[in-house]
Amino acid sequence: MDETTFRILDALTSDLGRLISISNLTERVRKLHETAYYKNIYEKIQELEKTGIIKLEKAGKASFITLNFNNYLLTTMLAHM
Repeated sequence: MDETTFRILDALTSDLGRLISISNLTERVRKLHETAYYKNIYEKIQELEKTGIIKLEKAGKASFITLNFNNYLLTTMLAHM
């Protein structure tokens, strides 16, 4: 697991059950790990959605992220964390 994926999952698991936008996720990662760049977070989110680790829900111009607990890879990744 690369560092960006770890940081994203760490931020998402700190507040389970809430939808979070990519901008808010970037801010949360920055608070937890001191640095975060929107572009890197956005690109990794797109990759994680393709693999089914997360789900994106559109609401207007914003995209909200949730963890996809139906994907066995997610539970494996969380266990490694």
